[in-house]
Amino acid sequence: MGISRSIKFRALAGIAFSVAPLLAATHVILPGVAQAQAPAGSQYFPETQHTVKGRFLEYWQKNGGLPQQGYPITEEMQEVSQTNGKTYTVQYFERTTFELHPENQPPHDVLLSLLGVFEYGQRYGAAGAPNQKASADNAILFKETGKTLGGKFRQYWEQHGGLVQQGYPITDGFQEVSALNGKTYTVQYFQRAVFEHHPENAGTQYEVLLSQLGTFRYKARYQSLNIPAPAQGRRQFMPQGSESYLVWVEGAAPSQREQNYDVMGFDLKNNRPITVTNATGNQLFPSISGSTVVWVSNSDSGGQYDILGMDLATGREFSVATGSNDQSAPAMAGNKVAWVEMSREALRLLVKDLDSGEQYEVQSFPMQNGMGNGPTFGRTVLSEEYLVWSELAPSNKFTGHPFELRAMNLKTRDIRSVFKGSMGITGVTDEVSLSGRRLVYSTPAVQMTDLTTGQASTLFEGRSSSATIQGDTVVWLAQGGIRGLKLNEPGATPVQLVKEQIEAGGIYCAMDQSYCAISIAIAPVAP
Repeated sequence: MGISRSIKFRALAGIAFSVAPLLAATHVILPGVAQAQAPAGSQYFPETQHTVKGRFLEYWQKNGGLPQQGYPITEEMQEVSQTNGKTYTVQYFERTTFELHPENQPPHDVLLSLLGVFEYGQRYGAAGAPNQKASADNAILFKETGKTLGGKFRQYWEQHGGLVQQGYPITDGFQEVSALNGKTYTVQYFQRAVFEHHPENAGTQYEVLLSQLGTFRYKARYQSLNIPAPAQGRRQFMPQGSESYLVWVEGAAPSQREQNYDVMGFDLKNNRPITVTNATGNQLFPSISGSTVVWVSNSDSGGQYDILGMDLATGREFSVATGSNDQSAPAMAGNKVAWVEMSREALRLLVKDLDSGEQYEVQSFPMQNGMGNGPTFGRTVLSEEYLVWSELAPSNKFTGHPFELRAMNLKTRDIRSVFKGSMGITGVTDEVSLSGRRLVYSTPAVQMTDLTTGQASTLFEGRSSSATIQGDTVVWLAQGGIRGLKLNEPGATPVQLVKEQIEAGGIYCAMDQSYCAISIAIAPVAP
């Protein structure tokens, strides 16, 4: 069967899903039509071929104009707010997004989107940016956010709209690699902006510049993803995604003798590919949270399996677990990593806090001279609240492969049993997906358990596989196609997203649940 690289969209409760084999590119028609000339009360910008008019033009002119807001990059358009779910008239500019709120009296009828909050969350996740340093240069502390503002950044904030235009600071200053030119700058995030310090422009009005948050957000939300196809004779598999990045493994096709696998990535905001690692040997099983990715590395000549990592936002590389024992099956969420370690004495399930360096054992099974005749660990998934794993008992032809799903509360470290089943007899698998406290799995019906309350429910009665949850959205493979469901809509029923003949599974969702990709070979999408 040939592999199609085309994309079709299906609406699912207001969320657009793109479904693509092998991380194919997404094709989206961008909103906004350029105008050749502007009528009275409007201004046409030939630099971007867009027009600003009415209240948006008044606000743009009275609040910093080009230096503060940038050029318009769209026309006015209707958009569902990701803050409150309501629909507003909006217009994107290079550095911000205007929202029209006719329910408010001027000047509060034009509000700015919280692009600084969105960007910070997508880039760094709940763990936040590392190595932040509070300013001591004529600084003030904002009790609302607990962050400090001083020096050149305070001067710029006070002279360019302050709280209304920029919002509160949501970080202290720290070092960040620019997505535009790859250089490192001192930055500070605010609710509606990101300040960059450019010492090369000292003494000029350009010493503090604003990141192009409007451009980043618009590209992330609407533009096509130009994910490169694998080179001839190579394939892409094991895809994983966060709100800001995609990562996957790329290497020789099964028919090739070469076994050298690399971890590749893609920056969703800037639409550019990244080589995470192409070290000698095999780099496999990536797991990502925010901008941090970890993977299993088999780079040394002794065949040792280590777990390494990288912050894709800064390029910083680090080690999670190395040594004489083999490490496998990493799972990451926030600042924590879980994985399985195998020595000649035991199999151990471990968790490590990347910030503090604290590491502890969750469960272990004895080994005899490197051989295990008893239980082993299967799938492992992690959220910022829970760790879930499967424990596999020895298999036999009568009972299949018995297993048990278990969960641990990361705060209290209490462990409980979630589900017991047997693979290979009734279509049950130990495939699991975790988002916050919600766990979904196939029995082979799609099941969900709230790990905090213990409440279990059936989302889909039919035979299914590869059930995946991200936020309030669940997708799975069933009846030759991909189905999806929004959990926060009372009475919602599963929606058929794409009708395909599916040969193999493996789904993930990324980027605010706006994109889904499938590591499968599929037939061409029906018109």
